[in-house]
Amino acid sequence: MKKLLILLACLGISSTAFAYSNADLEKVQAGGNCINGDLSGADLSGLDLSDRNFEGTKFNQARLAGTNFNNTRLNDAVFDHALISNATFRSADATKVSFKYTSGAGADFTNADLSASNFYRAQMRGAKFLNAKLQYIEAQEASFDSIVADYANFSHANLPYAWMYKAQLKNTNFKHANMYCVKLQQADLTEADMTSAKMGKTNLRSSILASTKFNAAVLDNADLRNADLTYTEFGTATKMNTKFE
Repeated sequence: MKKLLILLACLGISSTAFAYSNADLEKVQAGGNCINGDLSGADLSGLDLSDRNFEGTKFNQARLAGTNFNNTRLNDAVFDHALISNATFRSADATKVSFKYTSGAGADFTNADLSASNFYRAQMRGAKFLNAKLQYIEAQEASFDSIVADYANFSHANLPYAWMYKAQLKNTNFKHANMYCVKLQQADLTEADMTSAKMGKTNLRSSILASTKFNAAVLDNADLRNADLTYTEFGTATKMNTKFE
């Protein structure tokens, strides 16, 4: 056993990568709920797990590509290092979920409640967050490039150094969010609300800011060159060394 663990370590594979509970896996395969279970490393790709309860369950390093979690209860679940590309979480109750280092390209979180969840360094390129609740999330250095998050609520979110290149964020709420050094080039923020957001050194080059609200926001050293500023409302925003041309 010791030699096996050493071999796995040399290959860069965690010894807990496949440490799922057989009993928990059997419950899931039988169509049941799995509360506070352990499905770490399990391959549940493409399964229909909708309308179930997985609160507190571990999905670390699990393979969940195309899995259906619609209307599922996932509060306090852990998806660290999991593969959830093209999985669907529509209307899921997923508060305080950990998605650290998760690969979720193309996942669908439309209408999901993801409040206070952790997306640290998650790769969510092209994911859908339409009308999703993302208040107070932690998402430092996360990749949200090309996401579709119209009408989503990112208020009080912590997003420093996140990537949102070409993101679709129309009518999105970023009130009081920490967006220091976020990459928002060519993003569409039409009618978004950035009131009191911290946006120092944020890159908004060539973005669409039509009717966007920046009242009381901090835009010091931000880059707004070539941005569409049609009817943009800056109000009392600070703009020290902000680039407009």
